[in-house]
Amino acid sequence: MLDDLAGRAALAIDTTTAYEQRRRNTEQLQRHLLPDALPDWPGAELTAAYEVADDSLEVGGDFYDAVVRRDGALALFVGDVCGRVPRPRR
Repeated sequence: MLDDLAGRAALAIDTTTAYEQRRRNTEQLQRHLLPDALPDWPGAELTAAYEVADDSLEVGGDFYDAVVRRDGALALFVGDVCGRVPRPRR
């Protein structure tokens, strides 16, 4: 019985450790997808808020950015990563 209990405890610890590592890796990836700051733009105040719809996920696959192009125009980007493999069109 003690061997079984020890095995279950070890499995629980391993699972928790693996989950925590995956969460940290996902958060790091998320931080790299989002800009550190938005550019200053005359006549507009650019702000952003990011909220994951599913609280159990803690992070999402969406991203956004705003950049000033070489020609001086402002480009806004919004992306959604849905986690599905693209399927060929028929």
